Amino acid sequence: LGTENCELLVLNKSCMEVDVRYELPAVPVFIESHGCYDVESKILVGCRNGFTYLIKNRELQELKFHIPSKPLGLVYLEKSIVVGGMDRVIYSYFHKGSLNFSKEMPDDIICMAKVEVKRREGKQALAVSLRNGEVHIFIDKNLLHVIKMAEPITGIKFGVYGREEGFLIMNSASGAIY
Repeated sequence: LGTENCELLVLNKSCMEVDVRYELPAVPVFIESHGCYDVESKILVGCRNGFTYLIKNRELQELKFHIPSKPLGLVYLEKSIVVGGMDRVIYSYFHKGSLNFSKEMPDDIICMAKVEVKRREGKQALAVSLRNGEVHIFIDKNLLHVIKMAEPITGIKFGVYGREEGFLIMNSASGAIY
């Protein structure tokens, strides 16, 4: 849980008590986790100050990523960490901290999501919803496809739904579900 007191709280398995408390330099707005917390884990925390902090194996690392604007989305991919900013730019960082690429979008970024089919290893993509109603699908920095919608998409989720492995669900500003 991210708090307004610049803290990240990790709850125990029963979700009744705080297991670990991390003090962050800024208020967290996005949290992305990867791995098993008890064994080997990475928690990325995007904060209001434009920095993304890394917690690895229960320790806050010195490694941090900075974007020049406030973050609008955070996605952890196999080869990179992608942060979308209010300046209409997506920033991709290698896991070691260096900038992989930055790409300007044609309109304001609303939300981002990882697109991954588990059966096909190594195939991860990024979905970026824009204010003009377009959803851009990227593999690395290459634009793969553009989905044009009648209205802006405010929420995207890709995953398994029933027997379908690759299911994309999108929620629009009016509340419609696609």
